[in-house]
Amino acid sequence: MNPVERSDHDVVYKGEHEGPDGVLYNEGVGDLSCRRVQTESGTAIVAHFRPSLEELQILTRGGHVELAIFTEPIPPISIVAVPQPEESDA
Repeated sequence: MNPVERSDHDVVYKGEHEGPDGVLYNEGVGDLSCRRVQTESGTAIVAHFRPSLEELQILTRGGHVELAIFTEPIPPISIVAVPQPEESDA
């Protein structure tokens, strides 16, 4: 899924960039536009994503959304549509 930039987003987590030391950080990682939201549990980061045509087809066939949270690099997530597992895989 691809992140969507919106006018209500107030933060951009930088993906691939060159640091002040000249080193390339987060190679191959795109920027993540999002907004900070205060909740009863604390601050949340909210981002919006648009599925590709292939991912939409997976979702309409009963697939689901998989969220992977990485400890490094920032942005710290990957979100994709995955097909529904077979009954024996559930």
